[in-house]
Amino acid sequence: MEVGQRQSEVALLVRARRERILARWLARLRTTRWARLPDAALIDHQPKVLDAVVTVLESGQSDFRRLEEPARAHAENRHGIGYELAELLLETSWFRTILVDEVLAAGGELPLEERELLHQALDQTQVLSALVFSERRDERMRQLREEAEDARLQYEEALAAMTDGYFRLDRDFRFVFINPAGERMLGLRHEEARGRLLWEAIPGSADTEIGRRYRAAMESQQPFEITTRFEPWDRFFEVRSFPGPRGLSIYFRDITERLEKDRERERTLEALERGDAVFITDADARIVYVNATQERLAQRPREESLGQILWEAYANEAKPGSRYWTEYHRVLEEGAEVAFDEYYARTGIWTGVTAYPTREGGMVAFFRDVTRRKEVEELQERIIGVVGHDLRNPLSTILLGVHRVASLEELPERARPVLARIQRSAERMERMIAALLDYTRAEYGGGIPVECAPGDLAEVLEGIGEEFSVSHPERVVVTTDGNLAGCWDADRLAQALSNLVGNALRHGAPNCPVTVRATGEADGVTLTVHNTGAPIPAEERGRLFRPFARGSSDSAGLGLGLYITRNIVEQHGGTIDLHSEEGEGTTFTISLPRR
Repeated sequence: MEVGQRQSEVALLVRARRERILARWLARLRTTRWARLPDAALIDHQPKVLDAVVTVLESGQSDFRRLEEPARAHAENRHGIGYELAELLLETSWFRTILVDEVLAAGGELPLEERELLHQALDQTQVLSALVFSERRDERMRQLREEAEDARLQYEEALAAMTDGYFRLDRDFRFVFINPAGERMLGLRHEEARGRLLWEAIPGSADTEIGRRYRAAMESQQPFEITTRFEPWDRFFEVRSFPGPRGLSIYFRDITERLEKDRERERTLEALERGDAVFITDADARIVYVNATQERLAQRPREESLGQILWEAYANEAKPGSRYWTEYHRVLEEGAEVAFDEYYARTGIWTGVTAYPTREGGMVAFFRDVTRRKEVEELQERIIGVVGHDLRNPLSTILLGVHRVASLEELPERARPVLARIQRSAERMERMIAALLDYTRAEYGGGIPVECAPGDLAEVLEGIGEEFSVSHPERVVVTTDGNLAGCWDADRLAQALSNLVGNALRHGAPNCPVTVRATGEADGVTLTVHNTGAPIPAEERGRLFRPFARGSSDSAGLGLGLYITRNIVEQHGGTIDLHSEEGEGTTFTISLPRR
């Protein structure tokens, strides 16, 4: 009881002087590098530690479990703000000194048993503090190891993802690592190459320029970059080498194909220099290339155009609203391919322009002098205009006169055959003039004009049958099937069918029927004209629909009938096809949508 009573008296004494002990300890901490912290942060869990020490003294037993929670919490917080372990142990020793000094100053005594118990309790706080710092250190070491492993994995993943080849050699030029791209380029697997000498793994590399550069880099410890041809493989490589105390890191890229493309590009540019005028822009319409022909055509040095915006470099020609401006914008903004003719005022010539979008979003434009072609076309239009219009008036007068003379009662009978021949010749001339006018409209006027109206193609076919019943009795057989109503230009379709039937009668087997059939379908109408006889020669089929094209057996006409027929069909949104085989005859098939 005597020891317990004394322990209780000491514990009471410590409790009585608690605030003074803590105040002295706080004042001592104000002399450290942590003096900037507020009082609450400096004191932290130390009051609870002191209370736990008093509890141990009161119990008179070496049971320090009550110390664990406040001592560990105090150490955790000290570690969190950056304390070193030595600093924490030092402040614990200060606390021990102040505590003992206060007890002695109050006249209390510390018998051996109490002194040992007190110091054991304070020692336990230091042990707990050291344990916390050790745990945090171990945790940090684990984190560092994990971070180092993550960094290594990320590094290897980055190397694996690289399109450039990479390998590492040790100081003896033995392979340490090769990434997948390097494996493909070198024809070596990492597992097979690891530990092997470079010169053994890649035969012939020791006496090459790159081999000599590797040895020199290792000796001088100076990095280098080089583009070189590797003679054993006849391949070109870009190589970057970085030496270090432990070996060489080498990054390399096979540029053989790129060099080939560069050479091909140079050959292309050389050809462009000598060809038609051309310029190229980037996606911002900035001129990046002008060839010599364009330089002469524009009558300005290419240096004045390169780097300029297209609309600024050719401000007079490509001004807003001009044909150049409109078509170039279609290429750059819509990715369209365009072709057009335009007068080039700078040199007084006509240019044929073709422009295409580039893969990078820019444009390449070619120019050709088409002045001579435009002059020929203009002359052709004038001739056709004269034939088509100025000859019509006297021809109409001739036909009118023939009709009047033929109606005279006193006309001798021997004169009537002569008038009939004159009439047939004049009507043939009229058909030829009409064909020339249709050709002019189709070729230069945007197509033969059609005026569609609701109607029934059965009436058109009936008219075709009646038209040829006089000149070719019972040779034209017309059949219809299904709904033939739609929106058509009946006169133009009759003209097209008349051309086909006339050809079939002229080139088909004599005295054999020509069949004309119309079939109504869900979304349109199909028209066929078929004749028997020898097929159209294969070499002639591809040009039958061209203007002024005539078959080898056709000496009459201008060769415009099928060209006009196709244009009429296309103006209706339809198509026309030809099938001609031995034993099957010849069939023209027209497919028309119900407009």
